[in-house]
Amino acid sequence: MKKKMNVVLIYCLCFSLTIGYGCSKVEDTIKPANTNPKVVNSLSGSSAFYIDAIRGNDITGNGRQAKPFKSFNRAMDSLKSGDVLFVNNGNYGDIVVGRTPGNNWGSTPSEITVPFSKFTNWVTVKAAPGQTPHINTLSIGTLNIPNSGSPSKRIDFIQKGNSNLYMSFDGITIDDGVTISGSRYINITNCTINRIGALNGSVSNIDNKVGILIQNGRYITIANNEITHVSIGIEAGSYDLVIKNNNIHNNSHDGIRAIGGDSWLIEGNKIHDLDDGVDDNSGYNWNRHSDGIQVFTIYDVTNNLTIRGNLFYHLEAMGIMINASTVSTTYYQKWIIENNIFGPVGGTTVHFGADIRNGLVFRHNTIVYAPKDVWQSIYRPMNGKIYHLAMWSADYTNNGSRFYNNILTTDSKVPDDYDFHDGNIYYDPSGSKACPYEPIPGNIANYIASGKTPGTLISNSAAIDAGSTKYASELKIDFLGNSRDSKPDVGAFEKQK
Repeated sequence: MKKKMNVVLIYCLCFSLTIGYGCSKVEDTIKPANTNPKVVNSLSGSSAFYIDAIRGNDITGNGRQAKPFKSFNRAMDSLKSGDVLFVNNGNYGDIVVGRTPGNNWGSTPSEITVPFSKFTNWVTVKAAPGQTPHINTLSIGTLNIPNSGSPSKRIDFIQKGNSNLYMSFDGITIDDGVTISGSRYINITNCTINRIGALNGSVSNIDNKVGILIQNGRYITIANNEITHVSIGIEAGSYDLVIKNNNIHNNSHDGIRAIGGDSWLIEGNKIHDLDDGVDDNSGYNWNRHSDGIQVFTIYDVTNNLTIRGNLFYHLEAMGIMINASTVSTTYYQKWIIENNIFGPVGGTTVHFGADIRNGLVFRHNTIVYAPKDVWQSIYRPMNGKIYHLAMWSADYTNNGSRFYNNILTTDSKVPDDYDFHDGNIYYDPSGSKACPYEPIPGNIANYIASGKTPGTLISNSAAIDAGSTKYASELKIDFLGNSRDSKPDVGAFEKQK
């Protein structure tokens, strides 16, 4: 596999606890993703309905536990705001919500498919206790503009969605992907999400087998899901998006891909074992970089982005890859990247291929040296040998940019024109100084399976109490949620005393 250290095709991206920050000059301009109180739903005081694909009946059933409906569509006729729909075992086919009059997208003026909002409070579609129901596809919303007279009339991205749906899907196995279009107030939680068929071998397979595709959405939470056997884990152009605590693994393309929006939180995700199956420049037109997170512009730039507390390892290409904005005179703005852990990868660990302006904070991240890490991807044996962090030459001065308290290797290249640049440790694996964290004896996955976390500080680590204290009040916790003290440790961990 060839090393991937240059800017790549812009095919390839970029989510959960909300952490409280002390006030500061930078944090006055960088706001975390807006989780919005309406996004949190509760089952208390709700009416419960049931569907059962095996023993249910849409004619004689009443939707109660003893006489469940058979189909999702029949249940939707009875659900009201605040209700819960419990789903028993079985396969419920293709589920479509948030558009009317039919399930199609509309191909002629007589078949216009427009947004449809039925609820004003959360409705939860939830696996019944002890049940593992499946659906084929979950298709939510539409990109059409109501009363436009043309099914091809699409909403503008700046409109920030076109329909308030208030629907939550919890604990369902979705066999062939999720699409969310033009919708606000959607939760996808505790689900298993796959795609059917091959994940490489053609442009269609590598680019169009997204696990969760979000287009023109707002107030969306994707949390605690397992997203595997897909090409791209999550691809999103959205406002007010939370992507947290997901396990995104054994896929053929990017883990998370950000293609535009504002107020994103990407937090607590484990992104690993990504590989498209072929080397770069091998002549296959579907060859792609399989990056942990990739950010580039399709809808617009992505601003107010927080990437916090994620674990990256076993990636064919980059950990985080940031492409230059393709929107004329527009730049990414106000980012925080903190408390992340990176294992060795096949390309540059973090590649800043673009300016981030009006505030870029890169702090308390750890790049873990693991020279014996060899792994089996879904296609072939792999190993990651790159620990490089690279930034394009850019003028970060007077932009509120800070780069501090990170553990990197001496292979990293960081410009000196930050507003603040201090407290970093550059570990030299060939040098005489001890590694600041517990060494990884072999495969990182085996190390994690033993209950350990890469980058954990050893008792006599040079990182302990060695961080800059200038902004110590801003970051309250470490990667594990432990409190940081007034003399912060360098890297993603705070050694507890």
